[in-house]
Amino acid sequence: RITGLKDSSPHDLARLTEGLSDFSKEVCHWLGETYPAYASGLTPDRVTLRTHEEATRALRLMARNDLLHIDNFPTRPTQGRRILRLYVNIHPDDAHVWSTSERFGDLLHRYLQKNRVSTRSEQEWVSAAPSFLRLFRSDRPACSAYDLLMQRLHHFLKEDESFQGRASRKLWSFAPATSWLFFSDVVSHAQLRGRFALEHSFFVDQNVLVYPEASPLTTLI
Repeated sequence: RITGLKDSSPHDLARLTEGLSDFSKEVCHWLGETYPAYASGLTPDRVTLRTHEEATRALRLMARNDLLHIDNFPTRPTQGRRILRLYVNIHPDDAHVWSTSERFGDLLHRYLQKNRVSTRSEQEWVSAAPSFLRLFRSDRPACSAYDLLMQRLHHFLKEDESFQGRASRKLWSFAPATSWLFFSDVVSHAQLRGRFALEHSFFVDQNVLVYPEASPLTTLI
């Protein structure tokens, strides 16, 4: 299912559908070959073609990619699974510039200085939380306490002017035809500039993680 394509001809729609489908197949094959331990626990999520320049996009605060954040998908709850994302720079000439900063443990400590987090077992973190909206949208995936916390942390970081202005950063420049892969729920990151990229997201089950102790869910237990 393709979304976000405006004023397209049937030919353009067919080309885009075929291109994204081929990209997804190739990425899934590559991940299975390169990281076989993860293959049984990978669930493909969305594939996107990013055509806008990140440095000049006009977005609301919570949608801005140029602010340091960890990833959370409000409409696609993870229920404790990891978020793995692969990007490819398909611009013919220009690099994509990113920055990374603190990891989840430090981010959680920052959050706990101003907010209280209840102690829960793993099952309590990943079980579906009651939702008034699901009374009217039964097709909406159920959020868990874990998803709700990750969403609050995502918002907290973007609203924290001190963190955005003073956090130490490492800059990354990804040249044309470069790809990069990372767990986007554990390291704070920001997309500073770049146009034209392909991106594929995956959910990764906890039971296939090579280093489960590094996952946010394990940190919370």
